Amino acid sequence: MLTLRTYLKHQAGTYSCVKPSADTVNRLQEYINQNLSGVVDIQPAHELHCTVVYSTTPAPLVEVLEPELPIQVTAKQFSLFGEENDVLVLEIESPELVQLFNQSSDLGATSDWPNYKPHITLASNATGIDLTELPAIEFDLIFDQYFVDALD
Repeated sequence: MLTLRTYLKHQAGTYSCVKPSADTVNRLQEYINQNLSGVVDIQPAHELHCTVVYSTTPAPLVEVLEPELPIQVTAKQFSLFGEENDVLVLEIESPELVQLFNQSSDLGATSDWPNYKPHITLASNATGIDLTELPAIEFDLIFDQYFVDALD
C-alpha cells in the first residue's frame, strides 16, 4: 500500500535499478581488471547496476512493482554513451527489464531518452578506447536485487 509519506518522498522524481549478483559483480570486476586497466574512471564494483527508471516526474507507484528475480540477461555490445561519447557501457538484452521499464512507465515514470537501452556503466572518461578490441563477455549476467528510491 502506498502511503502519503512514500508519495511525498518522490516529489523530485523516482529512480529504480536492478543490481547484479555477487558472482556477476566478481566476474565483471575480473573482466574490467583484465581488459580496461588503462581506463581512468572505472565504475566501482559496489556501484554496478542497470537503471530501469530515472524519472524526474514523481512515480511512487514504482515501489509496488515486484519483478521476478533473479533476472538473467545477455551481454549485447559495448557502446559509448554521454554527451562526450566517453561513458563506456555494456548494453544488455533483457525482455524482463524492458517489461519492467514499460510497467514503470505505465505507473507514471518518464524518461529523457526516446528509447530504453538497458546497460551497465563500466567506466567514465573512457576516451581512446577501441570498442572492437574488447573481447566479448561470455558469461551469464544475473541481477538479483531490485531497488527503488526517490530522487533528491
